[in-house]
Amino acid sequence: MEAWLSVRGGDAVCELRELERWLEIDPLLCGRIRARAARRWRGELGLPYGVLVVAVGHGGAAGALAGALHGFLTRPGAGGVRISVSSPDGRSVRLADQRPEEVEALVRDVLTAPTEDEFEDEYAAWLAGSGALAS
Repeated sequence: MEAWLSVRGGDAVCELRELERWLEIDPLLCGRIRARAARRWRGELGLPYGVLVVAVGHGGAAGALAGALHGFLTRPGAGGVRISVSSPDGRSVRLADQRPEEVEALVRDVLTAPTEDEFEDEYAAWLAGSGALAS
């Protein structure tokens, strides 16, 4: 499983580079991080990279990531910085100033694949909300 991280607020390029250095300090995350180029539209210069991809797997790396993100967001001078955590299947959450246990729960929710029952419940809710008829 991968976590895709992006930063908003402050100087996004500098904050993303700082986040990369911050995450590399953690022994459970070191070596699991790579930068990925931001999407560029025709005629745009774009950023050198816009996303950090963290391989979290199924071990303790997700908890380590959540703790490191909370530490990064609460460090001195981090006011106004927000981090988006996304999974390859499109689920995402924006982190700002949540408590450590909230950050961990939110990160785990994004990175944990839904079970078949959860998927069916979400699909049924989507059908009900879209006006489509379930057959």
